[in-house]
Amino acid sequence: MTMRTHRVGTYLSDAEYEDFKSVIARTGISGQTLIRMLIEGCRPKERPPKEYHQMMTELQRVGESLEQVARAAYATGFIDMVSYKESERLYTETLKGILKAVVEPEKAKP
Repeated sequence: MTMRTHRVGTYLSDAEYEDFKSVIARTGISGQTLIRMLIEGCRPKERPPKEYHQMMTELQRVGESLEQVARAAYATGFIDMVSYKESERLYTETLKGILKAVVEPEKAKP
């Protein structure tokens, strides 16, 4: 366990403090962790979108489905096209969902 025995304090201007709080809010990490990361030369990434964990779960499900198709194909010597097509459909839907959540711009609310 790391023993932290030195306390460091500093003063920030109002603008600097607002920027500091903004980075904390966007990344979801504590101020102490942010400062330690910056000292180590790291830049924190922004918190992923709220759909991130749902998307990762869906990707795991698709990967497991594809793995089952591959195992069956290896064991039997042929591919179950129904299972393969279903896995392909799940993959395509999941990819479109990720692109929509992460890449596509959102429409401005009037």
